[in-house]
Amino acid sequence: MKLYGILGYPLTQSLSPAMHNAAFKALNIDASYEKFEILSENLEDFVQNKLRQDISGLSVTIPYKVEIMKYLDEIDEISTEIGAVNTVINEKGKLKGTNTDWYGALKLLENIINLENKNVILLGAGGAARAIAYGLNQSKANVIILVREIQKAQIFKDKYNFKIDKIENIFDYQTCDILINSTNVGMESNESLVPEKFFQKNIIVFDIVYKPLKTQMLKTAKNAGCKIITGDQMLLNQGIKQFELWTNTKAPIEIMRKAL
Repeated sequence: MKLYGILGYPLTQSLSPAMHNAAFKALNIDASYEKFEILSENLEDFVQNKLRQDISGLSVTIPYKVEIMKYLDEIDEISTEIGAVNTVINEKGKLKGTNTDWYGALKLLENIINLENKNVILLGAGGAARAIAYGLNQSKANVIILVREIQKAQIFKDKYNFKIDKIENIFDYQTCDILINSTNVGMESNESLVPEKFFQKNIIVFDIVYKPLKTQMLKTAKNAGCKIITGDQMLLNQGIKQFELWTNTKAPIEIMRKAL
């Protein structure tokens, strides 16, 4: 039996095991997908003594999408540009890193709206933000990165010439077409980074958090008449890509969707 899994900390909210295990079962693939909840001080040991030896493929989530890169043998061009890896493929002990987050977000948004020249607010500057920013740049959107600490977002200005501002200035960008939360704010609380008065009905609001499915930000946005996109849809799209990279088999999309 082949072993796959998800690396992160904490992982109490992860739906990836249900999604991937349903896919393996549907296609009669002899494999299982497990959670690997690893503390930062144990990451190197996990990579060298567990991942490299026993695990055929790995999803990587918060907080290791950037940190994992230094332990990999090969990182593809897209992941290098993004500066984050969310997928590891183990080929006979050689660890290869790639990124399917950008694909998951971009496919989702492009099914709804043509992103070219649209004004997009992206909240956050972590690994998920880097992947989404890469996709938005490919689509020629006009992007503003809003963060709590400006220095953490300098990479987006250097790489893509995106505008950077503090999140408290969000009302300066109320004419945006799309608002994306790439942080984990709202995952374990009723918090939202965006004041209620910001939302207007012409804005598309997308939250990558998927537990709860309707975060406080999405509830507020929906009440204001905005179109909302839940995080499970991005999870599905990036997971389909992961599954196909690991197995060289077409993913059973509807089975995976129903598992979420």
